[in-house]
Amino acid sequence: MKKEDIICELQRKKLDINRFIVINDAAMVLYNIIDDTKKIEICTLGDYKDFLVKKYYNGVKVYRIGRHIYFDNDYVIQDRNFIYGIPVQTITDLIAYKENQNCRKDKKDLNLILKKYKRWLFNSHFFLYNL
Repeated sequence: MKKEDIICELQRKKLDINRFIVINDAAMVLYNIIDDTKKIEICTLGDYKDFLVKKYYNGVKVYRIGRHIYFDNDYVIQDRNFIYGIPVQTITDLIAYKENQNCRKDKKDLNLILKKYKRWLFNSHFFLYNL
């Protein structure tokens, strides 16, 4: 799924933008770090997971909305950005998430993120440390 596909799919499902955040690879697509992904992972906030389970539960332990959107609420959200009206985990949260994973793909993703946002991250940390 490309950026346009992700945005259209999320808008088509009419999810409450105040109650979920796009994470992981779909966030990387929305930030133009990678070109596409096979699925959209969202983290639900509060009791929104319960609402979605009642509405979309298909008898399988994996929580899905349609063919492409997977959801859970086991991820701690610090903050979010909005890209085309879609709530997305911040770059710093994305980095923290990828750093905590222990697989080759996530380490490769982390390198891509750091390469693309190196200057921004340096300037942010430089600013914070020099207050």
